[in-house]
Amino acid sequence: MITPTLKPITSELHNYDFIALDSEGSGARGDYKIAVLYDSQGAQIFTDRDKLKRHLFSRANLGKLIIAANLEYDYATCFQPFTDDYEILLVNRKWMKAVRRDGNKHAWTAYDIQRIAPLSVAQMGVIVGLDKYKTPPALINDWRYKADEWKCPAHHRKFCIECYCVRDAEIT
Repeated sequence: MITPTLKPITSELHNYDFIALDSEGSGARGDYKIAVLYDSQGAQIFTDRDKLKRHLFSRANLGKLIIAANLEYDYATCFQPFTDDYEILLVNRKWMKAVRRDGNKHAWTAYDIQRIAPLSVAQMGVIVGLDKYKTPPALINDWRYKADEWKCPAHHRKFCIECYCVRDAEIT
């Protein structure tokens, strides 16, 4: 049996800016409801897909890392139609990473956190100490779906899609 030899890391530690992305809609149908970007400054809510794209592709976000839980879903929901230069890395036929290029430079890179740490958003929520909200019935295309009713703390609305999306991005 061969025992691997571990060598110390000699490179400098990189300090990356992270942005968590969550969206609601259906990329398969081209349906877009809302997207949330969550970073150290808090949540930014986008009800307009084009405003989200302009914000992400701005110079302010050049080089930032985007983290999503189920990147394929969020990417399809937020970036239909695919008109820019994208590079997708698949691992076992599942999305691992997406890179949007700006000429020869990387504009940003998005990773699927669930391919790095295979946990559900609810399980991640337990780790970070935040409860995941139950999926609002308006987002489920099944009349048999029932969820325990909850009201969001920000608006006091039942099954608030905005707060649901913010919470998932916050957990991610």
